[in-house]
Amino acid sequence: MVDLPLSQAWAVSQPLNFEGGGLSALAPGQFMSDGHTLKLLDETPAYVGRVSVQLMRKDGSGSMAALDDGATRFLLPELIEIRGANPEFRGESRAIDFGGLLTLHCLETAVAAGALTGILHWETRERPSLDFHHFVHGLDAAGDIIAQNDGEPLEGRYPTSHWRAGQPVVSRFSLEIDDEVAQVAFGLYDPRDGKRLPVALDGTITDRLLLTPEDASC
Repeated sequence: MVDLPLSQAWAVSQPLNFEGGGLSALAPGQFMSDGHTLKLLDETPAYVGRVSVQLMRKDGSGSMAALDDGATRFLLPELIEIRGANPEFRGESRAIDFGGLLTLHCLETAVAAGALTGILHWETRERPSLDFHHFVHGLDAAGDIIAQNDGEPLEGRYPTSHWRAGQPVVSRFSLEIDDEVAQVAFGLYDPRDGKRLPVALDGTITDRLLLTPEDASC
């Protein structure tokens, strides 16, 4: 079991154990079945994953056998929804609404070594139908963008279209900044057309959340 970017393994099965012998006992064109049970690692988050099948050579090299197309893994197309409990936010919520779909309870920020990092504590109100991207813009005193970092929440490991209603999710971002950055703008948008989700806070609706580049805790 792997995450969607194929950057982490969340479960590993046992070696092949065909009835009647190993792979060397199979004749060309012969089909055999091999059952596997995947036990998720304790630190596996409640995201979505895929089953990846690979065959490791037993010559001590640790290399993987190649398929006809040269690939060294076969990915099952089905996405598997992992049930579990992501950490819940237990502080005082700012209750920032993003398009009636997501509630941002808190945004923690820290500045160190010329970078602003943010930790966002979300709760899904309604499952989004789109995979939204986030934008993080560093603005100068005139409001012009002088630093920028757009991307997928959780680096694409858990697209927003899979966030379940009522589920808490914690995402992060980082932005390189300097003394010219007076404010930072954050928001979510549809990558197909750039349309931003409306942001509602304290009775005001806009298309971004503005914050100062300084340490802030929930």
